[in-house]
This record gives sequence, C-alpha cells and structure tokens, in this order.
Amino acid sequence: MSPLDWLEKRIRPIAIPYLTQIIIAGQVACFVIREVNPLAADRAVLIPQLVLDGEYWRVISFPFHAFAENIFLFLIGMWALYFIGSTLESLWGTSRYNLYLLVGYLVSVAAGFIYPDRVVSNMFIGTSVFLAFAVYFPEMVFRIFLIVPVKAKWCAALTLGILSINFITGEAPARVSIAAGMANFLLFFGSTIVGRLRKAQRTATDQAIRHRESQRAFHECAMCGRTDKTNPNLEFRYCSKCSGNPCYCEDHIGEHPHVTDAA
Repeated sequence: MSPLDWLEKRIRPIAIPYLTQIIIAGQVACFVIREVNPLAADRAVLIPQLVLDGEYWRVISFPFHAFAENIFLFLIGMWALYFIGSTLESLWGTSRYNLYLLVGYLVSVAAGFIYPDRVVSNMFIGTSVFLAFAVYFPEMVFRIFLIVPVKAKWCAALTLGILSINFITGEAPARVSIAAGMANFLLFFGSTIVGRLRKAQRTATDQAIRHRESQRAFHECAMCGRTDKTNPNLEFRYCSKCSGNPCYCEDHIGEHPHVTDAA
C-alpha cells in the first residue's frame, strides 16, 4: 500500500462529499460580500502574521476567498471549477479528492508562515485541480472566454510554463507560494509525469533511429561512393570476382581493379 493509499484510507471516515460545491458556495459568498463591504471580505484572506496575532479564522476562511474581481471571469472560473472538481471527485472518489485538496491546503498554510507578512494564495484549489484533470483528460477541449477552443493538455502546458517562469524569475516568497500551491499535484502525479516524459523520450529516440535507418543507403559504390539514396536512378551491381563481393555502380562495375585476399 502506497503512502497516499494509506492516507486516503485514514481520512475516508471524515471525508466531505461535494467538496467542490462547498468551496464554490464559499467563494460566491465571499465575492458578494466584497461587492458590499470590501473590508469584510479581506478578513477572509490568509496572512499568517495576523493569525499569529489572534485572527485564527483566516486559516479556515482563505480557501473561500475569491481572488477574481471581474464578475465575468469569476463566473467562468466557478463554472470551470465545478465541472473539473466534480469530474475528479467522481473519478477518484470522495476520500481521495479530499486528500488531494487537503495536501494542497496544509502545505500552503505551512509554507505561508515562512513569510508571515505575505498573503497566502489558494491556487492549490483551481490550478492543481485543473492540472490533475488535464492528466486524465488531455484531449478535452475548453473554450477560452467561451470562444477559443483549446485542448486541456495545451492549457496545462501553458499553465506549467507560466508557473515555471515565475518560479525561476520570481523572488523567494513567490517561489515558496508556487511550490506550495503545486505540492499536491507533484505528490500525486510526479511519478506519472516522469514516466510520460521518459516514454516520450524513448519514442523520440526510436523515431530518430528509424529515420536514420530509412536514410541509410542500401547500395554504395566502392569506387565513387555514390549510393542508391544520392542517385536513386543509378543501377548497382556486386562483383563476384572481388573478395567480399563489393558493390559498384553501373559506371564502375566493369571498370575497377578486382580486389582479392592476396592483394
């Protein structure tokens, strides 16, 4: 039994069904509250230093904080989260889906205390859930802004590319935030990704070998070096009077010194 399977078994009795819908309801409530009273909504944001100062509820409320401010983008994000999260929960089961989000939550909270004055992102919800979905359904087509059709695997590749660039070029707090937000995805799918990369590498190597083999000449004149690849209309013959039966083109099959073992 793998460590993840062991953990999944342990949390099964307390796993929360319909967790995606609960998160969406919380984020919708937070979005509405922010429209009415922005200061009240900001009290849901996780800032570890404020937790240390006694505002403990922030540890629980920050997954429900809606970072999107544009209502159109927010609604698209909530629809995508509902579809993707519900699909993953149906595929995995409630306990494993709970474990996936729980790992992201715990790592994000713990990492936040490294730089306690910074706001802790809840990217482990949307980003990591989408990447997990893309692993299972890479050919699924999404319509960006309800217009541009893009396959999930390309959206995932773009997401990972942007995160990688930000991780490399960003400051230490940003790197910690990205690493924490991606921890659950890497833990659950790290070996799968490595396996796919190795398989892709083997496939590329095999294709390169087959290509080289297809380009290799079958006939090559021992005198002039011309081949059936460089001169496809040229005829080639093998000399039975020469040791080893070397190949010659039609221009040299009758005009070449015979090679013998004694020579």
